[in-house]
Amino acid sequence: MDPLRQPLVTVLEAPVVRTAQDHCERLTVLVCAASVTSVPLDELLATGWDFTAPLPEKR
Repeated sequence: MDPLRQPLVTVLEAPVVRTAQDHCERLTVLVCAASVTSVPLDELLATGWDFTAPLPEKR
């Protein structure tokens, strides 16, 4: 497969900040990206990477 056309999956590692409004029970979730890692999807699948596991090491 042409590496320029290879699909990428982007995984965000981010702390989550939560705030609640005074007059209702609704919870608003804000996400601030701490880091973004792009890894070729076929590479993740070929290595059997578990999407609930920590990210692979950055190269």
